Amino acid sequence: MAPSVSYSHVHLYVDHLQSLPTYKKFEDVLNKFSEDCESNTTATLEHKIHHWNQLTGSDNKDKEFVAHQRDIVQQLLAGFNFRITGARYPGLRSDDGVESIKTNSRSVLVTSKDPNGIQILVTAAVDNEEASGNDAFHHFDANRVKHFMGSHGNRQGIAALAFLVDNVESVHERYNLSHPKLVAHYESYADENCNIVKVLEVYAYYKGHNETTSVEEREADTGTILRFMQIPSGREDKSLPGLVRQKAQFSQHSVAAYSDHWVSNVISRTEFLDVLKDTLDFNPKVDFNAGVVAAGEAQIESTVTGNSSQLLTTDKNEVLRDQGQVFLPINNALSEVGHVHLFLRELGQGIQHVASRVRDLVSFVHAANEQRMITGEGFTFLNIPRSYYGTLTLADIEKVVSKKSAAGIWSAMEAARLVETDGAVDLKISEQDLEKVLVDNLPESQFADFHSNKADVTKAILTSRFKNLYSLLGDHLGDDSYLGIVRNKVLVDIQGEDLLLQIFSEFK
Repeated sequence: MAPSVSYSHVHLYVDHLQSLPTYKKFEDVLNKFSEDCESNTTATLEHKIHHWNQLTGSDNKDKEFVAHQRDIVQQLLAGFNFRITGARYPGLRSDDGVESIKTNSRSVLVTSKDPNGIQILVTAAVDNEEASGNDAFHHFDANRVKHFMGSHGNRQGIAALAFLVDNVESVHERYNLSHPKLVAHYESYADENCNIVKVLEVYAYYKGHNETTSVEEREADTGTILRFMQIPSGREDKSLPGLVRQKAQFSQHSVAAYSDHWVSNVISRTEFLDVLKDTLDFNPKVDFNAGVVAAGEAQIESTVTGNSSQLLTTDKNEVLRDQGQVFLPINNALSEVGHVHLFLRELGQGIQHVASRVRDLVSFVHAANEQRMITGEGFTFLNIPRSYYGTLTLADIEKVVSKKSAAGIWSAMEAARLVETDGAVDLKISEQDLEKVLVDNLPESQFADFHSNKADVTKAILTSRFKNLYSLLGDHLGDDSYLGIVRNKVLVDIQGEDLLLQIFSEFK
C-alpha cells in the first residue's frame, strides 16, 4: 500500500541570518504600520510611503529596488506579510524554558497566517565565536549547510523538500529495498511532552552515470535531500523537531498561502521518476508534449509526477487548503542552451523553484508590489510586456469606423497621451474620459462617424488592453478582473476547464 504523503516544508540554506530580535522588531514595525493604515483607509500610496519613512527613519521614495543580495527572511516578512513562527538560535531557550539551545547555526521558520499552509525554513551557519557546539538535531547542524553549498557552487538555495507521511518506517523500508544508497539519515526525536517524531532523510537524486549502470553501482548525489516526517496525531505542532515556537502577529493584509508544486532540475528525469515510483508509488500526472518542451534552441524534457489524493470535493476552500495532493515537476535538459542546462552546469542537480497558491493572486501581487514600493523590501516579479495581454491597432478601430476616422481617433489619443507608439492604451482611462477626449479633439468631419459608432469605438479601444485574454475567456471575467491581471502582470493559462493565474518572483 502506498504511503500517505503531504507537503510539510521547504528548507533553505543561506549565507547569513540576522539576530532573532532584529527580525521580530521588523515584524513589530510592519504591524504598527499596518494598524496605522487600517485607521486611514483613504491614504494614497504616496502618503503610505511618507508614513513608513517617518516610522522607520528611512527614505524609500524613488529609490531603485535591487532584487539580488537581499535578506530572504525580511523579503518574506515585508513582501508577503509572512511571519516567524519558529526559531533555533544559539542560547535560545527551549519551549519548556529549561535548557539553552546548543547549536552552530541560526534558523527561522517563516509561515503565512495558516500554520497548516506553506512553511519556509531558513538556516545559516554561524561563526565559531557564536556557536555553542554541534547541533544534536542533524538537520540544523552547520556542517549540513556547508555540505549543501559545497555541492552547489557555494550558492544559497533550497536544500530539502519535506513531507508528512503516515508511516515513515514504510518509506524507509521501500528505500532500503529499492534504493539503499539514497538513504542518508534516520532518527527519532522526543519533544517535551514525550511525543516521538520520526525523521527520515534520503538523497533526492543519483549522480550522472552510464545508462547500463545497475542500481547497486550508482552513487548518490548528496547535495539535495527529501525529508519525511511522521508526527503523532496528538502533537499540534507539525513543524520540524528542534524549533522553538515564536509568537506571531499577522497583519490584516496577511493571507494564507499553500504549497502547490516543487520543481527539480536533474540529469535524468526518468531515473528520478523511477525512484519516486519505487519508494512512494508516485505516477506521472502531466507529460508536456510527450515530455519535450522547446523555446528556440533550448530544449528540455518535463514531467509532473505525484501521488493520488483521496480528497474529493467541490468546495474551493478545501481545494485551496489541501496539502495532500503533491505535484513534483521534473526537468532535464536536451540541449546545451537554456535555463535548465545553465542551472545544472552552474549549480548541479537541485530544486529550481517552489510554487504556492493563494485565494486571490491578483490582489496578492498588487499588495506585494505596494509593500515593496512602501518599505523598500520584498519581491519583484517577472516583467510581462503589454503585448502579451493585448494592444490597440488601427485595424481594431477600422472594424467599426472608416479608415480616415480611425486615423483621426488614433491621433486624438496620441495627443492626449492615451496610447503609446506600440499600441498600449492607458490602463487608468475610463469610458467617460475616453469619450470626452475624442469629442474634444476629433475634427468635425470625423465626428459624425465616431458619434454614430461611439459604443463600438470605445469598447474596441478599452478592450484592446486585454484583447488577447478576452479572445480566450470572453465574458467569463469582467473588465475590472482583466485590468487587474494586466496591471499586476499576471500570467494566464487554461488547463482543461480551469483558469490558472501564475506569476514568478525574482530571487537571487
